[in-house]
Amino acid sequence: AEGVTGERRVVVHTHTNLRWGDRLKCKPSERALAVTSVNIRYAHKAPGAAHYSQEKHGRILVPVAQALRKYQVLYKDGRERDLEWCCTLRPCLRSPSDVPLLDRGAYTIYEDLRQLLALGETISAGAVISTSLADTQAKVRGGGDFEVVGVTGDMVMQQLDVGQLQAQSRIPAHDGLVVTDGAHMITCPPEGRTVAPEAQRTKPCILFVGINGNGMPEISVRDECERVRSAFMMRFGGDLWRERVSIDDADPSKRSTDLVNMILKYSPDIVHIATHGEDHGVLLACDKFVENWLIARVFKALNQSKKQIRLVLNNTCLSTRVAEMLSEHVEFVIGHRDKLPDANALGFSETFYLALAQGQSLENSFMAASGLKDTSYHLWATRSDPARMFFFSDKRQLQQLRVESFLFGLDDFDPNEFQAREALRESMFDWTKGQGLKMAVHGMGGTGKSSLAKDFMVRACESPEVREDIGIFLRFHQLRNDYILLVPFLEEIISGEKSSSDVGVDTSDEDLRDRVHAALKKLQGRWTITMDDVGTPESLMANEMLSKFPWTKGRVVVTTRSEAWSTKRGFQGLRVESMNEVEALALVRDRVHQWSSESDVEVMRFVTELGAFPLALSQACATCASDQVSFATPSEYIMRHKDQSEKLARWKRHAEGVEEEEYPWSFLEVLLLSLQEVKRHLMDQSALEEDVQGAMRLLRKMSWLLPAGVPLNILGDADALAGPVKLLGGQGLVTFAKGCLSMHPLVQQAIRREDIILQMLGGSVEATLKEVVGDLKEFVKGYTRDDKSTFDKAAAGAPHVLHVVGLVQETVACEQWPEELDDVAGQVADYFKDISCAFGNALVLRSAQLAYRTCKHGHDHVDV
Repeated sequence: AEGVTGERRVVVHTHTNLRWGDRLKCKPSERALAVTSVNIRYAHKAPGAAHYSQEKHGRILVPVAQALRKYQVLYKDGRERDLEWCCTLRPCLRSPSDVPLLDRGAYTIYEDLRQLLALGETISAGAVISTSLADTQAKVRGGGDFEVVGVTGDMVMQQLDVGQLQAQSRIPAHDGLVVTDGAHMITCPPEGRTVAPEAQRTKPCILFVGINGNGMPEISVRDECERVRSAFMMRFGGDLWRERVSIDDADPSKRSTDLVNMILKYSPDIVHIATHGEDHGVLLACDKFVENWLIARVFKALNQSKKQIRLVLNNTCLSTRVAEMLSEHVEFVIGHRDKLPDANALGFSETFYLALAQGQSLENSFMAASGLKDTSYHLWATRSDPARMFFFSDKRQLQQLRVESFLFGLDDFDPNEFQAREALRESMFDWTKGQGLKMAVHGMGGTGKSSLAKDFMVRACESPEVREDIGIFLRFHQLRNDYILLVPFLEEIISGEKSSSDVGVDTSDEDLRDRVHAALKKLQGRWTITMDDVGTPESLMANEMLSKFPWTKGRVVVTTRSEAWSTKRGFQGLRVESMNEVEALALVRDRVHQWSSESDVEVMRFVTELGAFPLALSQACATCASDQVSFATPSEYIMRHKDQSEKLARWKRHAEGVEEEEYPWSFLEVLLLSLQEVKRHLMDQSALEEDVQGAMRLLRKMSWLLPAGVPLNILGDADALAGPVKLLGGQGLVTFAKGCLSMHPLVQQAIRREDIILQMLGGSVEATLKEVVGDLKEFVKGYTRDDKSTFDKAAAGAPHVLHVVGLVQETVACEQWPEELDDVAGQVADYFKDISCAFGNALVLRSAQLAYRTCKHGHDHVDV
């Protein structure tokens, strides 16, 4: 309050169901794990006063629901447990939920309070036992022992006096330097000198963090970053330096927590901090100093994963204390003892990275950069020998650098667009170091299994730590088509010359299979193959294209929804589930740029609303980021999403509805909202009516075809479909590349199975099947074994016909099959039998024809 003198605090009161007389029956550390309510009160200590005085009545933060605030009624009815929630990450007594049932809508408030209570316990060195209000005031609020850190509204360190900062921070001046003895510029214990550092990966990642404080002398952080880049350009060339190193330039100008998010996002090997410093802390936001001990604690937590930060360079003044603390958790740390002139800092960075790039060791690069001009820099190397640490060793790179990696089936994948899932990626890289050769990546559809496998293969083939340098991504349901393209790819690697392969649509399955498998045997130990979207283990073994597959000659990754793979002998299982909060937050930040000014709390409400389900998040982000859709804030989307949820709650799934494990309810809500946005274009006249109707029809038909590689001309005239494809692509419902459409299998499944979606799309199963089969019949029309020019269309349409027939047999009663399906199945069966010699596929189609004709005409009919 204005005009109030003395010290002020906000006091957090947390209550439990534990009765006073029962408090000694459980351990002190377990007394406040399950709590009920939290309120805050202002406390004030006047100048000269011994203790704080508090407001009499506090402001209730939780519970939020009015029914829960009537606690007397709950106690009377014996329902006091309804109030309880777990306020800690440690196991709670009686295992209460994270949020009381009636307060589910206030989940983010409870999450914020959990963070605040955890911070309070940390800075108070654990729980404090007191027996009365006076005792509490004496032990906690009145004593300096526990007033370690001031906490502001966004839960970052309290800012220090600006005048003090200017006096002690990195400043653009040349006076006042204290030169120290160069012999004491490196701290490395004798035992550390005996340990060789772990070899650095080929392409180091540098996270450059440059910050200028509000109202403080400006330092040349932009110039410093450019000098770092210039050092690598000078060494490796202007066009090639990015192949040797990645530099991510970060400016966490709003919150000190941004630095943590950036480290989690980029997984850097080197963190370079250029900012203002003082004896007790470092400026890690435009107006926030963070104390040294807290920085060290954060880096300790971040370096618990296997992908660790190797070096932290504190190019700030008075940074030896924080550097020394960091050296307990980071392999190598550099700091500066005294005030640091801007010119000296720029010169150190430029020389240091140029020496590293030229193949010098970390120790030699550090000494060269320090030189005779500024010997106040200090290097800590407490774990291993800095003289044997090379980030860019020419000799080592000649042995380890991959001159070239070979990738197949990954043209549509951009690793920069993939939101890294570090723990899963590490598990896959750990697998490459073991004895097993087969891995099953399994989980619910839409959790990102295929993207994870693609990201792993791209990175593994580029890494010198992984033996295999050939990455092959195969679509399980289109193995024949992929094998046709794979033969020349493999044979060119073997011969070193462009293959003049004679494989084509008229090559038999047996010949095609034998050539692929023979090439894989010749390339033993060099390849990793992903087979995407496999069904059960039995379906893999029954596929004719995989007969006599050389399983022991390379690595195989299977992506599947089937849980049976988790216990399949010979396969190491890796389960993929929803994203964690950090991953989900980073995904939204990367894809919805217009929300850049929104707080993390607001964006996390959006993430929580969608259950952090990857496909739902991607779908929603595509809608929110579309140029033709405007959701100015996460709250706007959440509001529309809740409206959609209420509509769904009034709609009942049909008797044969989707099992809960197939996809979450939140995904269906997002999908419906995306479809509504497509239809909205008709209402606001931002799209032609025929384009909107065409988009609805296209979605229905795509849901019955294969999820990837659908030639657009199967579905109609390419020019007429341009508008519908653009509308659907803007919502992330389909992708279009190289003349082919793709749709996520989960989107296809929801469209086929959910009545509410079919109603919105203006069609039925029977009508849609008739359209799809009619298109396929028209597409393969004219095939004959006597005319080779007709083979291409038959080959392109055959996998989709086989797929449609399989779906129809599983989900549609035979009396509802479209009559044209009999004709197109027979035509494609002839192609399989006569040309590709795929007798198993031909038998599947002939069996379908037999079932249809028997159902329609009876067993005794001549056609049967």
